[in-house]
Parts: sequence; C-alpha cells; structure tokens
Amino acid sequence: MMNKKITICALALIILVSACVHFYRISYPASPVFDEAHFATYAADYTLHKAFFDIHPALGKLLYAGVLWISGAHPAQNQFLVDTYDPATKRINESMNGLPYGDFPYVLLRIFSALAGILLVIIFYLFLRTIGVGNIGALLGTFFLALDNAFIVQTRLILLDGFLWVFALSALIFYFKKPQRPVIAGILWGLSLAVKLSAVVFIAPILIYCILKREKKGLVSFIVAGLIVLTFIIAINPLFSSVNDQLAVLNSTFGFTIKLSAQSAAGAVALLKNYTGIILVGALEGLGNYVGGGGLQGTIASPWYLWPIKQIPMPYFIGSPGITLFPNSIILDGNPIVWYASTLAIIFGLVLCYRYTKDYLRGAEDKKPFLILLGGYVLTMLPFIFIVHRDTFLYHYLPSLLFAIGLLAWSVAHWLTLDDFDTLTKKQAFLLIGICALVFVGFLSAAPGTYGL
Repeated sequence: MMNKKITICALALIILVSACVHFYRISYPASPVFDEAHFATYAADYTLHKAFFDIHPALGKLLYAGVLWISGAHPAQNQFLVDTYDPATKRINESMNGLPYGDFPYVLLRIFSALAGILLVIIFYLFLRTIGVGNIGALLGTFFLALDNAFIVQTRLILLDGFLWVFALSALIFYFKKPQRPVIAGILWGLSLAVKLSAVVFIAPILIYCILKREKKGLVSFIVAGLIVLTFIIAINPLFSSVNDQLAVLNSTFGFTIKLSAQSAAGAVALLKNYTGIILVGALEGLGNYVGGGGLQGTIASPWYLWPIKQIPMPYFIGSPGITLFPNSIILDGNPIVWYASTLAIIFGLVLCYRYTKDYLRGAEDKKPFLILLGGYVLTMLPFIFIVHRDTFLYHYLPSLLFAIGLLAWSVAHWLTLDDFDTLTKKQAFLLIGICALVFVGFLSAAPGTYGL
C-alpha cells in the first residue's frame, strides 16, 4: 500500500514538473518558430476550407484546426508561408514571410501541443511498465523524459511530433498488454501514421517481440488495422476543400496541367481518378526526396552518427545578437546528462545483447524490456543508416531516443537493484536523489535555448 501511494505521488510530481517546463514562457516568441509556420498555416487553411499541399498526412493539422474551430477564432492573419513556384524544378519553394502572429491564437495551439507533451510523460510510464520495467525504473525513465530539453521544445511548439509519439506509444501499450488482440493497437498506430508517415518506425519493438516469440499473426492484424486507419484519414482529406481547388494546388506543385469538369458523373469519376493519381505521384515524389535527397547541405543538418553524442543543435528561432551569441534564441538541444548517459546505456546494451538474448530464450523474462528497448532503438536508427539520404536533423533522433531513455532507466534500476519503494534502502534512496539532481542540472544547462533566455 505504501509503495502504491509513493508511486502515485512521484508520478504526480513528475507530471507537475512536466507541466511547469512546458508552460513556462510558452507565449515567447510571438512569431512562428521553425515549422510552426507550416502547421499554423495549414490548420488555419483547414478551417477556411482552403486547399494546400503537404507532404504529411492530415491528422496533426486537423487536430490543430479542431482547436481553432472550437475556439471560434478567425484572425485576420493566417498565412505565415510564402509559396513560390519554380518551373525549372517543378516545385513549390516555401519560406517564412517573417510576419508576427498578431491576432492569430498561437498560444492556444502551443498549449494544445504542450498538453500532448505532458500526456506523453504519462504514456511513457505506462509503456515502460507494460513491457516489464520495474516501478522505480519506469518512474526514472519518466523523469528523464520530462526533463529532456529536446522533447520539451518539440512538444511546446505548434509541431506534430507530440501527437505522433502519444499515439505510437499508446499502440505499443495496447499491443504488449493484449498481443492476442492487436486491432486496437493497430488503430492507434494508424493514427500515428496519419500524423506523420515516419511513425512506421514504431513497429520496431513489435517486430522484436514477434521474432523472439516466433509469432506473426498478431503482427499482420496490427499492420492491416493501421493501414486501414491511415487510408481513411487520407480519404477524408478532400472533404475539407473542393477537389478542383486541390487539383489546382497539385498542378502548380508538380507542374501538371489537368482541365476536367466535375459537372457530370463521368467527369467526377475522371476527376477523382486524376486526383488519386496525382496524390500517388506526390507521395512517391516525397518518398524519393526523403530517401534519395541531396545529402547534408545545411549547416544545421547532421548525420545519424552524431546524434547519440548530441552534436549540431538546431536553432529554431534566432534572437537579436547581443553580448552573448544570439540571446533569446530557441534551440533544439537535449539534456546532456540524459543524452550521454542513454548513449552509454546503448553501448553497454549492445555488448550484453547476445548474453541477455540467450538468457531470455532460456526463460529469463526479466530481460524482455532490455531486448524490446534495445531492439527498438537499433531498428528505428537503421533507416537513417542505410536508407535515408536526404538532409537529416537532430530531431530525427528523438524516436530512437525514447527507447534509449527507457533502456537507461531499466539499466539503472537493474544494476542498482531498484525494484519498489517498499524495499528501497537509504543508500539506494540517496543514489536516486543524486541521479535526479544530476538530470535537473543537465536540464538547467540547456534551459536558455529551450526558453529563449
């Protein structure tokens, strides 16, 4: 009973900490930060039934649009992007127009994103517990996540990743909780795919589990359910603006010229066929750019092998030059203690992988979370090692980092024999306090870039 009470209090404290670090200075700056220009504009476009082309599926922007619709806000300024068509490359070049938010309810959308970030902390705890991480280990992992500056930045701005991670980890929870009933898990995974197709990497822990258990029936149902949900979200997207307007946008984006009339049934069918064809072409075009792009060209781009050592932080918003270099800037940078320690956990995990795999196959169920977390990390990194050749950035590492943080928490609890609060000794309690204090110091060291101080 005492263990349960302490757990509830500890988790509530972590949630409170997460709320504080998410909401602090959330109104700064009062202008679009990085990809906020895209997603704020697209959300407004949905509410105005204005057609646009986006490489991502619709769900993330629809969630933001729902917040705008519920709030009843109809600001004068909705467009924060400048689209310029390049006939030579047949592409739309997008850039920020430099306008401030003005009367646009950006704080409301940031708060909605922050709520997803706070929910992510709770979901992460449940995920770790579901796969077999002990109580204290799961709380440690949750605390590490709550104070990682990169995750805080990514989930307190008008971006999509918080929604993706909440849906994806929820899918994993349902799958590992009821592997014999994978449809609900598949639906949640489909929702994450409907935010960003990059959510496909979250199938990694399930693949590891299926390989170890030599079970594939549940995996097939999981994938089918997810693809059905994704297809449904894609299918409803044309309902938010006229097909002719969407065709006009796609024509300008890909350089096609299609003149059709939807006045007759035959014309409507022809229009739908061409619309579907262009969507497929656009998807293939985007995929081609993703896996076969021009390599690392930008100064903020970074290769995958630098991510685990936290190299090349990304300036999301540049403040005014001053005594220090660009004060008041928003920087995507991680908590150094969490990142470096989780990298060490991955290295030791790779060393121990063969031994622990043999132990698990012999019946050592306590090694299950180790294999799922390490396997999830490796498989989510593999696409960037072997497939993706476009510019990549530090935020692409965050899905893998989730598993690295989980492995770090499991490793600390395993090697320090931290099980439950009922069995916690004074020495272990001091170690826990020391670890948490060190992580908090790491958070403070990166906080100026997190909040634009």
